[in-house]
Amino acid sequence: MSIVYTSGFSKDELSEMNALAFSVYARRVGLLGLNRGGLDSVEPALLRPTFEERTAGFQEIESDLRAGVERFPESIDLHLLLSQNLKDQGRFGDAAAHMKAQSDRHPGNAAWLTAYATAYLNYGTTNEEKLFAHRRFMELQREASGLPEPQEQRDVLLRYGPTAAVILEPAAES
Repeated sequence: MSIVYTSGFSKDELSEMNALAFSVYARRVGLLGLNRGGLDSVEPALLRPTFEERTAGFQEIESDLRAGVERFPESIDLHLLLSQNLKDQGRFGDAAAHMKAQSDRHPGNAAWLTAYATAYLNYGTTNEEKLFAHRRFMELQREASGLPEPQEQRDVLLRYGPTAAVILEPAAES
């Protein structure tokens, strides 16, 4: 895990942001049980974090990330990590609202608009929420595709995988 958006930051600032990102990633992997086969694995329940441990862990990560985005408000990566953490807590609306606020602070910036769109990846728990999120992701990606695409945006699209880089077919209207 390393910071992708590096423009405007010193080497020391990037080092600090990378340390925070790595710490968040490592703790998140442990909380989600991804280092032990996932929460649905057949491993003994005693090895998995409890609901209370996960809740406390995600709240601690959120606190660290909020301090990070306060210190580095122009770090798209830290804002994306905060958004992901909010989604990990089931706070999908808060995740999208956070990234919308950042996008609104940077009108006409394709990178921030793309970051806002990613708030809708893995969004929701019901089919209705997932369909809404898919459509919103598509709208934002189309809007971002009409803006100039800096090299850093291409790097982030590659980093976050084909889901963020590909314009999916719009959902069929019923």
